[in-house]
Formats: sequence, structure tokens, C-alpha cells
Amino acid sequence: MTTLIKHKRVEFSELFYDLVFVFAISKVTTLIDHLHNGILT
Repeated sequence: MTTLIKHKRVEFSELFYDLVFVFAISKVTTLIDHLHNGILT
């Protein structure tokens, strides 16, 4: 039994929004890392 896998091409806009999402998550985690008792240090 063989399974055929169809390849889906990724659009530029999808890659761009993925990059923006990763950048935003990295900024939020950096901000959370700098919190000390709920106050930015």
C-alpha cells in the first residue's frame, strides 16, 4: 500500500506572516524575561 503525498507550494505572504509571528513571540518572551515582580527592570 502506497500513500501519495501532494506537495503544496508555500506563498511568500505565508512565509512573511510566519516570520512576523516568530519575531513577535521572541519580543514578548524577551519582555517577560526582563520582568521582576511584575515590573520591567
